[in-house]
Amino acid sequence: MKSIAVSKNQDEKLSVPSAVGDWALLVVGGQLNHMRDCTPAGWTGKYAGGEDIRSCTVAVKMVADPSDTQNIVWKSPDPAHNGRHVAVLMVFDGTKVKSLVPGTPGKSADGWKNGPFPQITGFVQHDVNTNPLATFPPNVESLTNGAWGKSTEGSWSSIVVGYAQSAYVPPSDTGVKTLFGVDVRLKEQNDSLDPTLADGSRIGVNVWDGIRETPTLTVRAIPEGAKTIAELLATPHFIVGHRGGSQSWPEHTEIGYTQAVDYHAHALEFSAARSKDGVWFGCHDKSLSRLVPALTKNADEYTWAEIKAEASKTQYMPATIDWLMDTYSKSHVIVFDPKHKLGEWEAVCDMFKGMEQKVILKSYGDSKWAFDGMRARGFKTWGYAYISDTSAKWYPDFLAGKVCDILSMEFNAPQTVWDALKASGLPTVAHIPADADQLKTGWSRGAMGAIVSGIAAACERAA
Repeated sequence: MKSIAVSKNQDEKLSVPSAVGDWALLVVGGQLNHMRDCTPAGWTGKYAGGEDIRSCTVAVKMVADPSDTQNIVWKSPDPAHNGRHVAVLMVFDGTKVKSLVPGTPGKSADGWKNGPFPQITGFVQHDVNTNPLATFPPNVESLTNGAWGKSTEGSWSSIVVGYAQSAYVPPSDTGVKTLFGVDVRLKEQNDSLDPTLADGSRIGVNVWDGIRETPTLTVRAIPEGAKTIAELLATPHFIVGHRGGSQSWPEHTEIGYTQAVDYHAHALEFSAARSKDGVWFGCHDKSLSRLVPALTKNADEYTWAEIKAEASKTQYMPATIDWLMDTYSKSHVIVFDPKHKLGEWEAVCDMFKGMEQKVILKSYGDSKWAFDGMRARGFKTWGYAYISDTSAKWYPDFLAGKVCDILSMEFNAPQTVWDALKASGLPTVAHIPADADQLKTGWSRGAMGAIVSGIAAACERAA
């Protein structure tokens, strides 16, 4: 933890210093059960309230600008909430913390007290003046012991926060009303993914080229991604390789997809065309002429053999969906966009039958006519929209989850647009950041994931 601020006055704004890339955590507790969600705009939060747990908000944000942790408003949206209010604002070092993932506060810590670790754990206590502050066991490192909220003159409220790296028994004092847990994902600290032996020595491989033997500089393992859609959507700040990383490598190529995997993409996106003889291959446009000038007609007017003959003369020899599925569908979710062949959605569903937990079907946000059939067949659907679409007739249904299952929006859309997307309760994706700064902007808006074109510029390489 780098810094902390606490308050018992909901009219007091909280401020702590931070740097770009740090992670901020805000915990708000209310004496009564109707304080309502106090997640600030642009943050990702979880709220719970009830007679037995009172009110609690736990929210996180990756810092895109130091002003993100200045003058934070945490006041109850309910003007009738006139009970006691307490809040803690903390900042954690972004060079060490990869992400913070808040869980839903509750009466019990059973969902996280046994892991995963490390985690930030805590509770909100509402009690009478004669009762002491509850405490965690010694194996939980204290981040704030809550003494700032304790009173000996009257009833009081406070928040206790700790850092746990092993299983613990949370306090069960009567005044402990709400418990919360935040999953902490740490960055790799040794700057190497190279395997080592038990004694720490490096594993090496020598390459013989027929003349000389050369030791390799690294033998890092190629990383796996998200194996199922459920795993993908549970991954904080998941990365989808846009056409395999279209700004970093030739789009829709085998080398592009392989490089995207090497840069820790969790899922791979495939925009598709279909050849005259029925081969699905990577192609965003109606024609291949943008990438292969010799192919001037529509993609579906050529046989696959004709496409290969010309495309193989360029750096844009497209991968087929069969190759992508054979190579990476066991280790990565595949996001399939049929583009100009959306009318053949039934054939697409037939092609991926049995892969409903691993393949997401993607299209423009006004495609309810196709999404309805896809969803009826058991597929998760991804709709993308632009700032200009927010006034479209179909957009309210898009926000309401009546169109698709995953909502995608421009990474730099106004915060008000992103707040409406997040309020839907559906998974949200930022498109299409091309570098690290643009990706950070998407995270700062509150996106759960991002479909990234400039993967080499935005993500860390494994090998």
